Formats: sequence, structure tokens, C-alpha cells
Amino acid sequence: EGPEDYMAVGEQVRINSVSRKYLDEIREFLSERQVPLLITAAPNAKNWTYSKSDSLKEYADKYGLDFLDLNLHLEDMGIDWRSDTMDAGNHMSFSGSKKTTLFLEEYLRDNYELPDHRGEAEYEGWIKDNEEYGLYP
Repeated sequence: EGPEDYMAVGEQVRINSVSRKYLDEIREFLSERQVPLLITAAPNAKNWTYSKSDSLKEYADKYGLDFLDLNLHLEDMGIDWRSDTMDAGNHMSFSGSKKTTLFLEEYLRDNYELPDHRGEAEYEGWIKDNEEYGLYP
């Protein structure tokens, strides 16, 4: 349970000039290297609105980028603001981070052709950390 329709609160918001500058730099950097950019918005019941989501979607659409607003997938992730955040909606707790990570992993697997490095020696430390935190059985 969380704030009812928390995203509806707020007025029209545009990406501020500093954020826009860095977003443009990241987009250009990745484009030069032919690396796809996925813009995401993390679950946040305290500081997120449909207007902010719409502004990022507009930016993504303008440049042919993918945009994933995780606030629109709370039910799919099973987010409970009381137990999955540390402060009733602003920062994810371990359980909320795990749910978000697993959802994002599935999204990336379904929408991008990414290599699976499990079982490769160079990634052993990363894999061990993920197993320790219960992301991979």
C-alpha cells in the first residue's frame, strides 16, 4: 500500500537545464559508440509525478530512446511502500531494491540482446555478490 495515486500530484515539469545537459552528453556519448540508452525512473512515491514521467518520455521519443517508468509497474513488481522502502516511498529498502532489480533484469532480457556472463571466471566476484544477496539461486 502506498499513497493513493501519488503520481497525479504536481504541476507540469520540464527537465531542468543541468539535467538536460548531462542527459544530452550521455545520449551523445553512447550514440557515438552505438550503445543503446534506456532511460529509467525508479519507484518513488515522494518525488515522482506523471508530469515528470511525461517529460522523460517526450525526451526519449524525440531521440528514439527507450523509456521505462518503473512507477507504472509497481503491481508487477509487488512493491509495498511500507516494507519495500526505507522512508514510505522515497528510497527503496533491500527488499524493494531486489524486486526492482529482478523486474529490470527481466525487462532487459526480454527487450535487449545482452550476453549472460554467469559461469565466466572474469565475472566470478559479481556473480558471487548476486548470489549472496539472493538475486540468483
